[in-house]
Amino acid sequence: MLSYKTLIIEDNPADQQLLQTHLARLPYINLRGTFASALEAVPVLHKEAIDLLFLDVMLPGMDGLTFLASLHQPPRVILTTVDPTYALTAYEAGVVDYLLKPYTFERLLKAMSRAIGLAERQLTQTQLYHQSSLYVFLKTGREAVRVATSDILYAEAFGAFSKVYTPSAVLVVSELLADLQQQLPLTLALRGPS
Repeated sequence: MLSYKTLIIEDNPADQQLLQTHLARLPYINLRGTFASALEAVPVLHKEAIDLLFLDVMLPGMDGLTFLASLHQPPRVILTTVDPTYALTAYEAGVVDYLLKPYTFERLLKAMSRAIGLAERQLTQTQLYHQSSLYVFLKTGREAVRVATSDILYAEAFGAFSKVYTPSAVLVVSELLADLQQQLPLTLALRGPS
């Protein structure tokens, strides 16, 4: 089972305690810290790859939405507040969910389901991308040849075609080098016309 590194930024001690109690019931949550202000959490956010952040809107010093906007690559955020008027602004800021206080454990679970579902979809998409980037299909004449990207030594322009060099063959591909480049790894050496 995956474990999600989680932070709480909440200035109200009673709300902090309730959230900690709820999260302690979830075995996949790894609570990395609870902070009363956004600025106190900055060192942890810079030091660790946090997966999930519970962020109160009304905080001392800097409100939660301003803090969220200041983060270069924010984790998935579940916003918490007593004021429903921030909902639209929160979703425009890219939060996963919006918990209106006082919320139930069941409502928290729904928010967690959204956050974890998003995380798993992103992980699956990343895995699929890496798997698909292991091979490329090159059109040679009337057939498509599957070639491992790790076997491609280099490619070069060859008129209206391209030549792709592998340890075992030179393939004449029915694509311009510029079009072929979109399918190949960025690290591959490409040569213009000789």
